[in-house]
Amino acid sequence: ELNQKVKSALTYPLIVSVVAVLVVIFLLTNVLPIFVGMFKNAGVQLPLPTRILIAISSSISQYWYFYTGVIFLISYSISSFLKTPEGRRIYDRMLLNMPIFGPLNKKILISRFTRTLGTLISAGVPLMKAMEVVEKVVGNTVVAEGLKKAQEDIKKGLPLSEPLKRIGIFPPMVIQMISIGESSGSLDSILNKTADFYDGEVDTAVSQMTTLLEPLIIVMLATVVGFIVISIVMPLFQLYNFIGQ
Repeated sequence: ELNQKVKSALTYPLIVSVVAVLVVIFLLTNVLPIFVGMFKNAGVQLPLPTRILIAISSSISQYWYFYTGVIFLISYSISSFLKTPEGRRIYDRMLLNMPIFGPLNKKILISRFTRTLGTLISAGVPLMKAMEVVEKVVGNTVVAEGLKKAQEDIKKGLPLSEPLKRIGIFPPMVIQMISIGESSGSLDSILNKTADFYDGEVDTAVSQMTTLLEPLIIVMLATVVGFIVISIVMPLFQLYNFIGQ
């Protein structure tokens, strides 16, 4: 459910970005050549932005198959690498440290950990068995490896809160709440309340991320479209001046 919220929040910006890229490619490969032919026939001296745009347009038109192949090759290579244990570990570590997405991902993982562990303990599942289940469903190899080490420490007699500190995603507040739950015998209740809190934190973070991404995408699109418009309008003014003379 938490992952679905994030995917839903990213759907609109992703669709807008894809459509924008397709529109820009269409302008460069179908609209711009018409103006270029007109400018050349009139003998207009093209400014630097227009020459840059023409070079990009010509490159896309002539070597589109090459760019398509490169994109496919890179996508396939990344996909294959992510299927390996080391690739997945690098990807999961990157997700934890990314700007914007990193804090959100940590909140999702904390919510998933506390909700799953709290539910299992409430159902009477022993802590060690519950930790084994959580390790498999947490959805991040870096955190899963930390949970596996935590189980070894728990077997040695350490309380749950101690090894969780070393995993690196749990804030001091969560560690303290778990410690209180262990000492008071209400660990399941504390975990479920913590999960409720982080469910709300995830909702807030998703809303903030969407609010931040939408204007960022608009600014990027405006910059690209503005460059294209300027590149076309500048020689048009020169053409009008030439005709006027």
